[in-house]
Amino acid sequence: MATNVPSSLVNWSLGFRNDRTLFIHLSTDQVYEGVKSFYKEEDETLPVNMYGKSKVAAEKFITEKCSSYAILRSSIIYGPQTISPVEKSLPIQWINSVLSQGQQVDFFDDEYRCPVYVKDMVDVILSLTKSWLSAGKKIQVLLNVGGPDRVSRLQMAEAVAEVRGYSKSIIKSVPASSVNRGVASPPDISMDITKLTQTLGIQPITFLDGVRATLDAEARCLTDPVLCERYFILQSRVARGQRRTQMPRRSACPCGHLCEAAHGGSFIVNTEQQAPLDALSTALHYLDLDYWAPTLFVSGFPPGVGSTLLGNLLLLLIKLELPPCMH
Repeated sequence: MATNVPSSLVNWSLGFRNDRTLFIHLSTDQVYEGVKSFYKEEDETLPVNMYGKSKVAAEKFITEKCSSYAILRSSIIYGPQTISPVEKSLPIQWINSVLSQGQQVDFFDDEYRCPVYVKDMVDVILSLTKSWLSAGKKIQVLLNVGGPDRVSRLQMAEAVAEVRGYSKSIIKSVPASSVNRGVASPPDISMDITKLTQTLGIQPITFLDGVRATLDAEARCLTDPVLCERYFILQSRVARGQRRTQMPRRSACPCGHLCEAAHGGSFIVNTEQQAPLDALSTALHYLDLDYWAPTLFVSGFPPGVGSTLLGNLLLLLIKLELPPCMH
């Protein structure tokens, strides 16, 4: 299997003024080998699977081609469901679903990550963008982005059980070697986030608090008639296959025109005729992030980007000039 690098997207962007372009690239904790705890940014990258190798190759390509970039090595990103449902199972939602059935479920006890709440990830992106705009010069940043807690899959399940009041007796501890997943998985890729907290002053919330925020937000959708009505109206339109350009535009949104190009699992965000940070902030914080995962506002409708944030490559190309529309 070949590595997957967003070379076409990066090369396309080079046609614009490079000093007015910032790449924010979502990499992964799987660039690390996974043989110790709390990796630092300067530690050697030795990925054990093709996903990690693709991310390392993408990091190298971007650092060689782009004058301003921020590479964010993200752990598992979790949070509430998006307006446009993510096709793959979101981690907390899946755990909650299987535990709610009251049957015994196996969880790995020897693979460790530092899951990060989706709102914290968005705050990191916004903070970096604000810093770049304020400084008026290029930035080149590499950061580990995770939560403060090193947790196993078993501990993740126990946290969900604690929040939801499920019996922990149905949670069975098993080693990762008990399941053949067909792909190598690093055992411990927990990350040291000292550089993140010192550079941006952001303190990601604990995993337990993030689980509470995730489940409380989704429960709020089921009890708040306004949120329910808005959510299911949008869901029904998506289910009917309406084009995004046919979706109603929220009159309160000052976001203006944001052009999206779906390119190899990547997103481009362009800003024009307004303060770029305000546009990006509106795009990512379009709805209350205590309830919604971040969205990109495209053609008047905010599609969820949870699927991109949860495992796929995310590139936010923040531009101060509008490039040719790629639709």
